[in-house]
Amino acid sequence: MFFLEALIALIVCVVFLVRKKENAVAGLRMERVLFYLCLPQVFCESLRSDSLMLSIVHILSFVRAEQLLCAVVFTGLLVRACRKSGRKGFWPAYWPVAVDVLCIAVMIGVEFALDGKLGEIPLAASYGVMILALLVLAGCEIHLSRRRIRNAS
Repeated sequence: MFFLEALIALIVCVVFLVRKKENAVAGLRMERVLFYLCLPQVFCESLRSDSLMLSIVHILSFVRAEQLLCAVVFTGLLVRACRKSGRKGFWPAYWPVAVDVLCIAVMIGVEFALDGKLGEIPLAASYGVMILALLVLAGCEIHLSRRRIRNAS
């Protein structure tokens, strides 16, 4: 798993070293790098078998501490991007956060399925749903970044 995590980090590094559009908004490149380092980490941590588990609440005993930290970070970054997007009104500005919460709920459901608490669901289907939820989150971030770059121009 460490190789997969390192490979993803290398890809994120190269992509954002090459991209120049983020220069239009101060700090946007760093926000995007942090977002795309945290987003796939949720998937990578789900694949690991030796992660730190949270056992504060029995219901959340299957959640890994790294997954929770990554979810908090990318949700915070989405909230910040929504706030900086310049849209008026709650729903037009913050709908990506609602999508984020929905996707996190889906990923929690996938973790339940992987833990065997939802019956016999194939691993490929579970991980496919998780990857789809992560791609939806990436789409929300891309939408918000484009909006911020467009507003800065």
